[in-house]
Amino acid sequence: MNVWILTTIMGFGTAVYILWMFYRDMPNVLEERDKRKKKKWENSDDRKHQHQKRENIKDLEIKKTALEEDLKIEKENIENKNKTAIIKIEEECKLKLEEQQKLFEEDKLKLEQLKKPKNKINKSELQKINLEKGKRYEAFVAEYFRSKDYSTVWEHGKEKGKLDANIDIFIMNKEKAYFVQCKFYEKSKVDHNMIKGTRTDIREYMKTNNEFTKLIANRKKKILYVIPRECLTTGAWRYIKDNDDILEYIVIPMKNK
Repeated sequence: MNVWILTTIMGFGTAVYILWMFYRDMPNVLEERDKRKKKKWENSDDRKHQHQKRENIKDLEIKKTALEEDLKIEKENIENKNKTAIIKIEEECKLKLEEQQKLFEEDKLKLEQLKKPKNKINKSELQKINLEKGKRYEAFVAEYFRSKDYSTVWEHGKEKGKLDANIDIFIMNKEKAYFVQCKFYEKSKVDHNMIKGTRTDIREYMKTNNEFTKLIANRKKKILYVIPRECLTTGAWRYIKDNDDILEYIVIPMKNK
């Protein structure tokens, strides 16, 4: 009997001790459990965040690639348009030059026919043909300069007529402005008095024409003689060289292509 009671008391005491130990460690157990749950939740949220970040980076890379392709295509389109425009301008200039060359050859043939011994040359008609050839040459020279890097090519003589002050063509780029005088001399020569006269006429013309003053502001100004062959006299050539700050000449022949 006493043994049974003792055993019962010891069992009860053990149970109480176990319960006491359980409840004593319960807060730590619960705290540890909460920590594990919180850590698990944080890890899950961080994974979601990292996944979303990777998706965003992937989307940005796709958009970047698409934008680069669009820019490449646009650049190619612009280059193709520029090439097409340049080719078109070159073809137009070539056609105009060919047309002027053809007209020039026709005038030359007429003049040769008039100069044949069997024909009596009418002086007024010959002057008319020479004048027409001069105009053809001026148009040819204008087209020549249009095919170069000049932003302005003004056929001044064609527009002003007898009031052109010996300025057949006016050409200009960013740095220079030229007053062009064309002399289509096939046999005659250009002497220094002609050049001096042109220089004087242009100087006087400039005093009363503000349109040129505005156009040539901040540009180097020169008078340019254009001839179809080397037809300057020695005096004319020396005069141009001595005044090369304001005078210049160039040979532009009209040859058969």
